[in-house]
Amino acid sequence: MCQKMYQFVVAFLVFAALHVSAAAQKPVKLVVLGDSLSAGYQLAPDEAFPNQLQAALTEEGYLVEVVNAGVSGDTSSGGLARLAGVPIGIFVRD
Repeated sequence: MCQKMYQFVVAFLVFAALHVSAAAQKPVKLVVLGDSLSAGYQLAPDEAFPNQLQAALTEEGYLVEVVNAGVSGDTSSGGLARLAGVPIGIFVRD
């Protein structure tokens, strides 16, 4: 139940930001932070999750730039350390 609520909240925040961005004609930068699953370890670049997300959102007409910040072997604490000093408008962590 908690995981589904988390997924709903994240999806809501992303799509809310995309709609605001579309109205302003300014792309939203969506950074995908994660481990090898996000990084696309042993996949062709176009098969990685962030690239597929970019393609799907673009196809739907959203003005978005998806950045793949996944690092194979990364941990939650490692990801948080990489975010130190980066200005973030919305941050959701599980």
